[in-house]
Amino acid sequence: MRLRVRTSDGAQAVVDIADNATVGALKTAIARTTDIVESEQEWHFGFPARPVDATDFSASCASLGITNGETIAVSRVTIENASTTPLGTTIEGDSTLVEELAAMDEDEALARALAASMEDGANADASTSVDVTSMHAVRRVIASDNSCLFNAVAYCVERSLKEATRLRRVVADAVAADAATFSEGFLGKSPKAYVEWITKPNSWGGQVELFILSKYYRVEIAAYDIQTERCDIYGEGEGYNDRIMVIYDGLHYDALVLHPVFGGADVSRDVTRVPPGVALPAVQRLVREQHASKKFTDTANFSLRCLVCQKGLVGQAEAVAHAKSTGHANFGEY
Repeated sequence: MRLRVRTSDGAQAVVDIADNATVGALKTAIARTTDIVESEQEWHFGFPARPVDATDFSASCASLGITNGETIAVSRVTIENASTTPLGTTIEGDSTLVEELAAMDEDEALARALAASMEDGANADASTSVDVTSMHAVRRVIASDNSCLFNAVAYCVERSLKEATRLRRVVADAVAADAATFSEGFLGKSPKAYVEWITKPNSWGGQVELFILSKYYRVEIAAYDIQTERCDIYGEGEGYNDRIMVIYDGLHYDALVLHPVFGGADVSRDVTRVPPGVALPAVQRLVREQHASKKFTDTANFSLRCLVCQKGLVGQAEAVAHAKSTGHANFGEY
C-alpha cells in the first residue's frame, strides 16, 4: 500500500509498503525518508488526527486501521516526553494536529506562486469520463482561480460556479463562532488569523473547509485523491440524505458527477448528488484510470524551478521555504 507521510517541518513523502507490513517496517520506511529514527516516531492519522499506539513493532499496520492512501503525521518524541494521552481521544490544541492541518493546507506564498506560474488543472481533460453499463463518471473541470474547492462543492450542491466568496465567509463565520472546535490547535493558527486568511481570494481550501461545508450544506462530501486512490468522506455517519463528490489531483479540486451519456457535455444532465453508501463502480474506475494516467501532481516530490533565480527545487516544502526566504514567487514545474 502507498501512504503519505508528513513531518512537523512541513516535509512530505510517499512511502510504499507491503499490504501486510508491520509497524516496524513502516517505521523503518519513514526513517529512511525523514530524519526521525524509529524509536522517536509518534504517529497520528485520521481527521481530526488521533494518536496511534505504534510501540509494538511486530503488529500489523492493518491492525491499527492504517489503509492504503492514509496520511500519517509523524512527529519526533523522546522517551521522557512521550505522550501519555489515552489513545482514541482528541486533545484541544494537539500539536501534531496543528502540524497535519498546516501541512494539508497549501502555504499562501506557494499558492500564489503556483497559481501564477502553473495552471492547476493542466493535467485534466476538458471532461474525463468512463463508460459503464448504466451511468458514466465525469470529471467536470473547475477554473484554476485559487477557489476550486469552493466552486467544485458549490457546483455539485447549487449548480453554481460563483459562490466562492460567500462560502469563504461561511467557513470564516463557522470558525469564529465555534472556538471550542476550531481552536488554534485545530487550525494551526489563531481563529482570528484563520478567518482573515481564508477570506482572501488566493487562499486554498482543504480539509477544514470540506469539514465545514459538509455541515453547512448537510451533505456528505466524498473527496477522491487521484495519487493515492483514497476516498475521504466528510459528514459520514451524520444522517445526511445526499452525497456529492470532488476529485483532487494534488493541487486542484474538480467536481465529480454522473452522466447518462458517455463524455456527456450537456451539464444540464449532470447527476451531482448520489445516495450515501451506494457503490459507484464508474467512479472507482475513473479514479483508477486517472491515477494510471498520472493525472496528479506529487507535491512532495515534484520538480520545480524558481524562475527568478533559476534554483532547482524538489517538492512543496522546498518551494515554500524558498519563497519565504527569498520573496521569490514565480515557479515553473519541469
